[in-house]
Amino acid sequence: MTKKFRPKLTASIVQWALVDVAGMLLVAMGGFYLIKDQTFIPGFPSATSEAIAVALVGIGLIFMAAVKMLAEVMEQMPGTGQESATDEK
Repeated sequence: MTKKFRPKLTASIVQWALVDVAGMLLVAMGGFYLIKDQTFIPGFPSATSEAIAVALVGIGLIFMAAVKMLAEVMEQMPGTGQESATDEK
């Protein structure tokens, strides 16, 4: 029978999750400007090209954070042929 793997929440995963939230905020600010021509923060973004750049940076941050969080979880997974930490107890 296969045991379920439950990853541990580490400081590194929390940090990357915060980077992910920052990326989502940037995408939201850029998208809101492009769709409604309004801003959350007065004067930012101030032009269409700036809004596109902000949205692209946000998408990049989201992608980078997702990859790094996945790598952190993969490091925690027990390897093939190894006993998991829960089996040793």
